Amino acid sequence: MDNKNRTESDSLALHFLLWQDCVERLDTLLLEARHTQTNIIYSLRESSLYKVLREEEDHLWGKSWSNSVEKWNHEDVANFVKENILSFPSFNKGKGGHDYNDEKTNKLYEDIQEKIIENRREGFWGPGVEGGYRSLCTLQEIKKHILKDKIFLCVRGIHVFNVKQMSKSDPQQLTHFLFLRSAIIARIRDYIARLGDHQSHFSNHQEIGLQDHPRPTTARRREQGIYNSYLSKKCVEMGKEVSYLIYKLNGKCENSTSEHEPPMVFHRWRHDFTSHSASFESELNGKDFHYKFHHYVNSSYWMLDRPDLQSILVHEVTHGLVKQHLDNLSEAYLTENNSALSSLVKQINHCIEVFEVEERLGWKKGLLEVTIDLLSAGAKGTSYLYALFLDMLGHETEGLFSWGDKDNFDLSLIDSLQNSAATHIVSYE
Repeated sequence: MDNKNRTESDSLALHFLLWQDCVERLDTLLLEARHTQTNIIYSLRESSLYKVLREEEDHLWGKSWSNSVEKWNHEDVANFVKENILSFPSFNKGKGGHDYNDEKTNKLYEDIQEKIIENRREGFWGPGVEGGYRSLCTLQEIKKHILKDKIFLCVRGIHVFNVKQMSKSDPQQLTHFLFLRSAIIARIRDYIARLGDHQSHFSNHQEIGLQDHPRPTTARRREQGIYNSYLSKKCVEMGKEVSYLIYKLNGKCENSTSEHEPPMVFHRWRHDFTSHSASFESELNGKDFHYKFHHYVNSSYWMLDRPDLQSILVHEVTHGLVKQHLDNLSEAYLTENNSALSSLVKQINHCIEVFEVEERLGWKKGLLEVTIDLLSAGAKGTSYLYALFLDMLGHETEGLFSWGDKDNFDLSLIDSLQNSAATHIVSYE
């Protein structure tokens, strides 16, 4: 295989991984929504509500549509979801919009509606319980949108990667596909926040409600116990690796990480799309005192389910350690320090100034971010670069899919984009 063909093959493989990455993220959201719904139904003590979840299983995971979606457009996908994923009934007959294609589904909807009206009439469901049911209904509507995005992404992926014909993909279509993925990722950010709101609402209700029955576990399996502890330990180990790398590059003579106390790094998880960090600096302890700096890493929503993304945590750990050991690349550090690391940072800073990167792109703290990425890659190698690739590629191109409201992304606009010329073809040479 010549270099050109190898480059095209590598590029196609990376695009394919981006597709699978996004589908897996959407599946994770579907699983969490169903997990929370299952717990809410348990707390409502109304088993007929489970029938809605059973009816949708073949549709969520592709069994009913995987062999027939090839020619679907965005409207076809939306219609499929509306017709096949039930909504939970309202308390008012005639409202709630049930009008499904088959008599069996309509009968199921009406039977469930009778049950919930009876529960309210007989006093089994008070105002607090009804709040749980409203949350169940809203989660169902969020889940429909997640499924719609997933199916539409699969449809586009089948076309772009020519899955059935296994022929060569069009570079322009690959670029448009990246734009679509960025819009779906932007929508995923909102889905995560809303799922977190409903999980928190249900968890708080369980705290103050009467405990007549065993309480369900509101968190997913991997949020609990040993797996979360593993991530905490991993952050500390990453901190030791980065500290050692900084010591060596900064002209220190220590020979192993065992000669240093591990940095004070604390990990937590919550419903955030991206990871972030913060540091607490004690004003009462001297610069060389071990407990002067305390670092907090909040890992992204995906870390519990995606080991291939966990190396991205080293970026957040490094933020704190650069502040601790390199004074956050302050003017004083760059002026007074003549180590190999300081010289490299000065050269990078010179390039940023010469090309006016911050002025032209509005990229603030560019020097700090580039340095942190270099140290992170030095500590974790290609695993960090791959995780960064999955997280960042196409970032901020989602604006192509918004109308006025910058937080509302219309995926159907991909059809308009497909009819226009590509302005840039992504390459990985």
